[in-house]
Amino acid sequence: MTRNKVLLILLLLQLGLVFLIHRREVVGDQPRPLLLKQGIMKQASSVLFEWPDGTRLNFAKKDDQWVLTDYMDYPANDSIEDWLKAISKAKIDRVLTSDAKRRKQLRTAKEDFENRITWSDGADSDTLLLGKIVSGRLRSGRLKDQEKVYALAGVRTAPKKELSSWADPNYLSFDKALVSHVKITRGEDAMTLTKNEGSFSFSDGKNYPEADALLNQLTLIRSVRPAASISQTVPDITLELSSASETISLHIFKLNSESVLVWRTNLTYAAEVKTQDLSQLFTVMKNLKN
Repeated sequence: MTRNKVLLILLLLQLGLVFLIHRREVVGDQPRPLLLKQGIMKQASSVLFEWPDGTRLNFAKKDDQWVLTDYMDYPANDSIEDWLKAISKAKIDRVLTSDAKRRKQLRTAKEDFENRITWSDGADSDTLLLGKIVSGRLRSGRLKDQEKVYALAGVRTAPKKELSSWADPNYLSFDKALVSHVKITRGEDAMTLTKNEGSFSFSDGKNYPEADALLNQLTLIRSVRPAASISQTVPDITLELSSASETISLHIFKLNSESVLVWRTNLTYAAEVKTQDLSQLFTVMKNLKN
């Protein structure tokens, strides 16, 4: 046997070995679902999303509402339910590997992952490790208690890390037509806006053309992000929005030139709001000062 033939045989053996190591295990003609602990998924009362940089978002279900537990139980939007549904419907296209080294390369290892999602029903839990994109519509993924890494369909898009992506954007939504009285207090200074025959007037008798714009801003307050806590005890501004049936009290704390913290006092949670979204309020307060 010539030297060239020997080298050719060795090359073919090496190629065959590489194929065996990296071959993909087909799971059938049709994709099949992940072997989730479905009872936990259906009864999930808490969910934890984790990213490799240490970012964590904790959710809990309270009175049938998902909330962000690290942000004063701020209400979550539908994204959490959308993700739980996506996981429960995820399909296995094929098995990629059971090798520990390959799991790490695919970013589905225990401490080396793209995303880690854990859900619990209070008694038991399940965890999905999501890794790299492996094709146009498939992403690598592995259940924590299993060695196999799968190419998964239905979970290609990574969960967003931005807090605002998970929170209800409307902190306060109140029917403007129902407002009959507004009281604005700052320190010892106060001003009221009272509805009379369909129009509003200020208590100081001055004509403020901003009155209608002010009410638009106060009755729809949008959150930039949930507040983690309220560190200040004395608000910079106190607002009372009154209708025939209820009064809503708001405390406003200045954070910086671009944002304020707004707390509706009958709620457990508060929101960071852009200063420009309450620009008419600060215009009125400037006039009050003068």
